[in-house]
Amino acid sequence: MNTNSSGLRGDDVDVVAAELAEDYAVAVAAVAAAEAEVVRVLARAAETAIERMSELPRMSSRDAELPLRAIAAELAVRVNQSDRTVQRRLDDAYTISTRFAETLSALSDGRIALGHVRVIVDHGTKLSDEGIRAVFESEAISQAESTTPGRLNASLARLVERVQPTTFAERHKEARKGRGVWVRDEADGMAELVLRGPAVPVYGIHDMLSQMARKARDDAADSARGTHDSGDGNVDGNEREPERDPRTLDQIRADLLAEIVLTPTIN
Repeated sequence: MNTNSSGLRGDDVDVVAAELAEDYAVAVAAVAAAEAEVVRVLARAAETAIERMSELPRMSSRDAELPLRAIAAELAVRVNQSDRTVQRRLDDAYTISTRFAETLSALSDGRIALGHVRVIVDHGTKLSDEGIRAVFESEAISQAESTTPGRLNASLARLVERVQPTTFAERHKEARKGRGVWVRDEADGMAELVLRGPAVPVYGIHDMLSQMARKARDDAADSARGTHDSGDGNVDGNEREPERDPRTLDQIRADLLAEIVLTPTIN
């Protein structure tokens, strides 16, 4: 008879492991059902906000969002979350509820996990045609039931391309019409400048700013070291080590972009 170090037979261990696996599966399914209920509650909250927004007189887009922000704040206080987090979850829940109802049902039944839902929605929102999206969703759920969210991600990227009625080049040409620059207000006197455009030049802009930021940081460090040099190449021991630029690369990139845009070029 084969036994392990605990004195249990191999087949006994398999039985225990199988029972634990079953209990785990039941618990995970219960969590999925609870997460589906959270999505439904948030979707109802989003619908309520939309109804209240529609009843308001015409006003600025920021003021028109007051009902949504108010409901998000109420929910956030109740569960100790940030307003912005809850508002984002309201948007996501409304999208899932209205455009991916079958996926939500699969989550509620415990057939898939919330991670699968995120992947399905992320890829499915690229499909504007409801009929094509429904075909995609059905196949995506079938795949999600037998794989991990990570593996599902790569599979659904291929599935989206397969069901798309147009080529990538055609979709990119259409998507380019949505390019633009806009500002989003932030708290504490801050704001976001958002650029939407073709990926190649946008990444090129970011890469250029990154190279400039690194050079500016390195030049500042070299300059600081130079001011502490005694002249013979040795740093005076009585001098303090020069301080590095305290800014992060992100901060330097932001400062450089503002300087480039706001400083007029002199011919």
